[in-house]
Amino acid sequence: AMKNTATTNKHVKVLLKILRMLKGKLDATTCEDLYLQIDAYQSGVAALSDPVALLAHYARVSDVASITARFACPGWFDIGF
Repeated sequence: AMKNTATTNKHVKVLLKILRMLKGKLDATTCEDLYLQIDAYQSGVAALSDPVALLAHYARVSDVASITARFACPGWFDIGF
């Protein structure tokens, strides 16, 4: 069994941390859209894959290697667009 259970709040904390790492590379509208996707996940309206896919896309487009190296989980950043 896993020692530390993954929870929605823990996921949101990591997603927001990644968003903060991207903030200087994205315009305000894009940041707001990403934040709304994270909020939708936290509210139970969206799946975890929705904000993850968007963050992965913008990390790749912004060429922020530190994000993909630091937070890469199998499959997280392998989502093709």
